[in-house]
Parts: sequence; C-alpha cells; structure tokens
Amino acid sequence: MATSTFTTSTFKLSGHQVFCGRLLIGAGVLAASAVAWPMDLMQAYEAARKTDSVLLASRSAAEAGRERLPQARAQLLPSVAASLARNQKQLESATPGFLGTEQTATSRYGSSNATVSLRQPLYRPFQKAQVRQARAQVDDSDAALLRDEQNLAVRVGSAYFEALLAGDQLALVLMQKTVYTRQLDGARKALAAGSGIRTDVDEAQARLDMVI
Repeated sequence: MATSTFTTSTFKLSGHQVFCGRLLIGAGVLAASAVAWPMDLMQAYEAARKTDSVLLASRSAAEAGRERLPQARAQLLPSVAASLARNQKQLESATPGFLGTEQTATSRYGSSNATVSLRQPLYRPFQKAQVRQARAQVDDSDAALLRDEQNLAVRVGSAYFEALLAGDQLALVLMQKTVYTRQLDGARKALAAGSGIRTDVDEAQARLDMVI
C-alpha cells in the first residue's frame, strides 16, 4: 500500500493557509489507501494558480483596478509647465546720403523668452471624491481576486478528491475482477472434475460480468 507524499507551501493570503491546510489533511487521509499519485494537492493547486483562466482574468482586472488610484491622485498633484521661445530678427533701413544717393543699413538681433509656471490646486472636491471612489474600486477588485482564489482552492480540492476516489474505485474493481476470475476458473475446474455444480459457474460468471 503506497502513500502519497504531501508538501506545504506558503500563501500570501492567510485564509488560504487555513483552508488549504484542511484540504491537505483530507487528501492525506484519502491518499493513504490509494496508489502513488504523480501530483499532490499543493502541486495541483499551484499549477492551477498559474493556468486557470478565471483566476488569470481576475488578476488582470485587479491590476487594472489598482491603476485607478494613482491616476486619481495625480489630479491633485501640482502641474509644471515650461516654454522657451527664441527669435532672430533682421532690420533693413534706407536713408538719403550726402550727395543724394540712398544708403541702406542692415541690422540683425535676436531675442528669447523662457517661462516656467507651477500650478497647485487648493480646493478640488470633485477630484478628492474621485480618489475615494478609486480606493473603493481597488478594495473591490482585491476582494474579487481573493474570492476567485478561494473558489479555485475549492474547485481544485474537489477535483483532486474525486480523482483520488476514482483511483480507489478503479483499484477495487480491478481487485474484484481478479478475485471473480479466479472463482470462475475454480468453479469451472470443479465442474469438470465432477465435484462442482453448474450454478456456481453461472454465479461466478455473473459477478465477473457485472464488475467488467
């Protein structure tokens, strides 16, 4: 009689430690009479946490919900704006000369302008309400993630126990098949030797047929 080995691992959520600890004890009791199992309960749960579509979708929704809080808080932060302008100008002027000829003068000069502005809102009740709403949404998404992780533990535990039970039932059926096959063989030999009766053969055959 082989016994499956069960290991323990640490969960981030304390509620999972209590629940999965109970599942672990139950699985150990069931596995005590089962064949060696290729995956224990904790390994099955860890594998499901990485691949379960419902839990993966819940994690993505929780991560998206957590982004709402910093976005809402950003509306209350000061804003800084900077601008830089640079111009190059050329001026040409024509004046009459001493002998009546026109003289042209060209001048070039540049100008620049730099501006830095800082704005800090002092009273924004609407944005503060958005921060409170975002915080509530984050709590809601975290609670939904916790619920889905607990539901996953229930689903994995139920499926694992059903698999263990099916293994026990299969082992029992195979053992019964072996026993009834031997009984049928013995009844046939007894009948052939003259010490048995046909009824024993028929009954053994019926039990074997039912098991198969």
